[in-house]
Amino acid sequence: MTADEIRETIKEAIHDELGQYKVDKEQHYKDHLFLSDLRGWTDDIKSTFWRSLVKVFVSGIVLATLVGFFVWGHNHLK
Repeated sequence: MTADEIRETIKEAIHDELGQYKVDKEQHYKDHLFLSDLRGWTDDIKSTFWRSLVKVFVSGIVLATLVGFFVWGHNHLK
């Protein structure tokens, strides 16, 4: 057997074994684009979630401080 015949035999064997798993190149590329977009989208959601959580936490502290000053001032003015 020549080297070319061996290569062709190997290519055929690989195709026979893995041919069912072959993915169209264009579809494969689109899948990668989709996953890239999905990662970006989830990163945005995580960022928005943490930013919102910090805003709520800081707003709660400010509100609690203002209410505390109001109650403290109201009790001391009596």
